[in-house]
Amino acid sequence: MGIMKAFYTFWGVFMGTTVDYVKPEKRPLWPSHVHDVDQSFSYFLGGSGNCGVLKNGKETLLINCNSGVASQKLKDNLSGQTPTLIATSTFPDYIGGANEFSFTKIITPRDVSETIEIQWGDETVVIEPVEATFSEKDIVVYLKNRKVLFLGGLFYNGIHPIIDSQRGLNPKNWVETLQALVKKYQPSHLVPHEGDVCEAKKLQGFVDYLQSLSDSAVEFSLCREKFDWPEIPGYTSLEENFDLLRNR
Repeated sequence: MGIMKAFYTFWGVFMGTTVDYVKPEKRPLWPSHVHDVDQSFSYFLGGSGNCGVLKNGKETLLINCNSGVASQKLKDNLSGQTPTLIATSTFPDYIGGANEFSFTKIITPRDVSETIEIQWGDETVVIEPVEATFSEKDIVVYLKNRKVLFLGGLFYNGIHPIIDSQRGLNPKNWVETLQALVKKYQPSHLVPHEGDVCEAKKLQGFVDYLQSLSDSAVEFSLCREKFDWPEIPGYTSLEENFDLLRNR
């Protein structure tokens, strides 16, 4: 029964969208792998969410640390170094594997009340808090010299996003936040929470998908009024998502 509830909640939210964006093969979670960008910077992609690894010679900076088996694989890739962690969110799929590591320092959304910069070797790391996300508060991370923007749960590349109506997010605020960040930093590449790293111009596909979800929710509002839609207790429901998506 739980599987059916999850299926109908998921299907009901995106059913009717006119945008061909979601790639079903990207879920369930795909195997993790390392992509080296240069000698000091790598993407650790997959598992429960994408991560970044930035080295400055003696120290390592982790942007999120994944969970489960992927966290152990990430740790093995650090060759015994004790890293500093920037957690863009405190949800388990971002930092569920933190117990695998011994960290020199941990920076979470609760520690960041305004935009800060950290010099890490040849890179300037910009950390900015954002509140218009599916959680109460997240942070985004921008690598200024490499022009790479880690958007965390604000961006899912080719994957249906997590929409938690209990947090009060709606597509209009979501899109405005994304567009403001990209306009501010002018990144060359974006790192989503899930899906492939991509050029910044690919963000438009996700924006169009969010808008289409919102439009579809309005069209299906009559269906919502006629049926008692299934709910996932303590997390979200189709009925709540309709209210959320219609609030533009």
